[in-house]
Amino acid sequence: MSSALLEQEGLVGDSPLCKTADIDVIVPEFNELSRRPERFDAQVAYFSKISRKFNVILVDDASTDGSWERLVELNAQSGGKLHLFRMEQNGQKVQAIKRAVEMSRAEFVLLTDFDSTVMNPGRVRRALRKFRSNPKVGSVSLRLMPEGRSLFSMLQDLEYAIGRAVFCRYLLMQNRLRCVSGAAGLWRRRALQDALREHSGRHNGDDFEATAIAMRKGYAMAYEKSVVVETFVPQNPRDFYRQRRRWELGALETYDKEKRFYFEQIRTLHSKLGHVTIFDWYTWLTALTLPLFIVNGLLNHSVFELYMLVQGALTASAGYLSRDEIRDRKELLLLPIFPFYTLFAVIPRLSAMYQFLRGRRSRPSMPPIPWSAESSTGSPTSNRQRTGFRKSRNVASEHRSGCEGCR
Repeated sequence: MSSALLEQEGLVGDSPLCKTADIDVIVPEFNELSRRPERFDAQVAYFSKISRKFNVILVDDASTDGSWERLVELNAQSGGKLHLFRMEQNGQKVQAIKRAVEMSRAEFVLLTDFDSTVMNPGRVRRALRKFRSNPKVGSVSLRLMPEGRSLFSMLQDLEYAIGRAVFCRYLLMQNRLRCVSGAAGLWRRRALQDALREHSGRHNGDDFEATAIAMRKGYAMAYEKSVVVETFVPQNPRDFYRQRRRWELGALETYDKEKRFYFEQIRTLHSKLGHVTIFDWYTWLTALTLPLFIVNGLLNHSVFELYMLVQGALTASAGYLSRDEIRDRKELLLLPIFPFYTLFAVIPRLSAMYQFLRGRRSRPSMPPIPWSAESSTGSPTSNRQRTGFRKSRNVASEHRSGCEGCR
C-alpha cells in the first residue's frame, strides 16, 4: 500500500484497535523529525515496543518536515504495530488529541509526548488502582523527570522535584493538582472527553486548562510515583526562555478563562487549590518588581545579599523536603545556584505578562470539534470524519506539554 493511500485513509496499522484494551497510549507529534532527527527512529521503535502492552495511537499534526512519511515507513518495517493518524491541517495539538480520543475504545488513555519515554511501562497499570479506589478520580499524574545529566537537566529536575514534594503533596490532601502534564498523564477517557468539550483549543497551557476544567466538573486528581516518565527538556537559555514564556502565557490564559472556578477556590478558605492559586498570583505580582530589584541591587549590594539569604533558606528547606523525589541526591549540591536559576525564570514570566496584557492571546485555530454521537458512547468515529484546521504558527520545539507535571 502506498504512503499516499495510507495518508488518505488516515489510520495506519495492520490490525484495528483492540476492543478489550484497558489503556490506549495517545502521542501527538509535529515536525519531530527536524527537531531531533538523531532520536526519531529510536522513539518510533520505543513506541512499537510498548505496543505489545497497549494500543499506541500516534497522531501527526500536519507535519511539514517529512515526519509523517518517515513514520509510515518505519511502521511498515515493524509490521504495522502502531496506529498512525494524520491531521489534514495543524490543530495546535489539542485537536489532534481530540481525534485520537475519538478513535480510542479504552476506558483509560495515557497522554504523552513524542520526546517522552515511560521508563517502566509494566507499572502503568498500577496507577489504575487510583481510579478503582476512587470513582471520582479523572486523572492520575505520573512522575515526570527531565532526560539527561546536563546542568540544565539537573536544575530542572530539582525544580520538578520541589514542585512534587511541596505543591503536589499539599494539593493531594484534597485530591487536587495544579496541572497534570500532557507528557505524563493517565486519564479516565470519559473525564478527558468532558474536559476537551470545553477546551479553548489553545496550545499554550493546554494541559493546565484541561486539568482546571476537569476539576471544575468535579473530577478528583491523583499521583502515582512509581511510574516514571522521562521527557526532553531545554538545554540552553534560549529554548528554556521560549518554553517557559509559552507555559506562563498558558497559565495566564487559563486563569483568565477559568477565573470563576479559581475565584471560588479562593473564596473557599479551606481550599488548598485556592491557597496555591493565591501563592501563584503573588509570584506574578512580585515578578513585576524584578527591574526595581535589579536597579536597587546595583546601587545597594545588601539587597542582593538579603535576597540570597532568604532564597537560600527557602531553597534549602524545599530541597530537604524533595530529597526523595530527585533522581540523584548529588543534585542537592546545586542548591546554592538554584536561586539564580529561579531568578532567570522570572524573565519569561514578565514577557508572558506583557504579551497577555497587550491582548495578544493565542486563539484556537477553529471552534472546538463537537464529539460525534458514536464517540460519546465509546465507539470510535470513522477515520474519514476529519475537519481541516488553519495552519498554526507553532514551531516544533513548542509543540510540547505546558507544565512540568505534578505541580
